[in-house]
Amino acid sequence: LRGYLSETEKRPLYNLHQLKEKPLSRVLVVEGEKAADKALEKFPDSDFICVSWCGGASSVSKTDWSPLQGREVRIWPD
Repeated sequence: LRGYLSETEKRPLYNLHQLKEKPLSRVLVVEGEKAADKALEKFPDSDFICVSWCGGASSVSKTDWSPLQGREVRIWPD
């Protein structure tokens, strides 16, 4: 994303496309793209969408969290 976003622009969530595809599903927030992918593998029949922010722990504040507004969200810490 470096070079594509200005300092004021927020980064998109990892798996943002799934939020659009499944507007009524609950959301599981995990740390890292690998963890989001593994959670989907581990719980294939769940109705969760697994998302994460991009860029590691220091980039949480640089993420656009607005797509989660109005949704049931669970946070699964490392």
